[in-house]
Amino acid sequence: MATLRAHGLSVAAPPGWDASIYRRSGSEFALQHLGADRAALHAVDHQPVLHLCSRPLPADRGDLGGGVVSGLGPQDLFVVLFEYGPGSAGTPLFGDAGRVPWPLRPADFDAASLRTQLPGQVGCQRFFSLGDRSFMLYVVLGGTATLPALVARVNAALAGVVIGRPGPGNRLGRCCSARRPVPSPTRPARTSSRTRPAG
Repeated sequence: MATLRAHGLSVAAPPGWDASIYRRSGSEFALQHLGADRAALHAVDHQPVLHLCSRPLPADRGDLGGGVVSGLGPQDLFVVLFEYGPGSAGTPLFGDAGRVPWPLRPADFDAASLRTQLPGQVGCQRFFSLGDRSFMLYVVLGGTATLPALVARVNAALAGVVIGRPGPGNRLGRCCSARRPVPSPTRPARTSSRTRPAG
């Protein structure tokens, strides 16, 4: 199982999953069709973003799944870990520092949590802090027919996510102790660090 590390984040993608960790530059927001004012808000000071998907990630995609979620099948899963600025850590929205919001439960998912509402899909959003880092976890399930099994797969993927401190040495500390089951491989995991995905 290959491990991808960048910007103080690490992920060991399950077999058959695609993963990416990146940080946008200001010029890249033109590719998301955002004006300078909206780009500044959307960039949240150009913090890191982690994507994890059960199908190949398109190169042209938005931070929160634009260009991805519309292509999800009923058994597909998409995970975003979106970092906010250090000033957000410990605020009421992000809660007390030191706790991640997973493992998730089937009851955590509903259509109202989707950023883009598509038939058959459900989502989950959770805000949290670890130390002086603050994040939004956003998960989209492509279907609900096998909801408990899909949520179990999401939790297995999240068990491979490690949040550390960015900077020299990129020291990482595991933030979740859930055990990773071994999914049946469908294709090799692609975990090259993409520092400039478009869209």
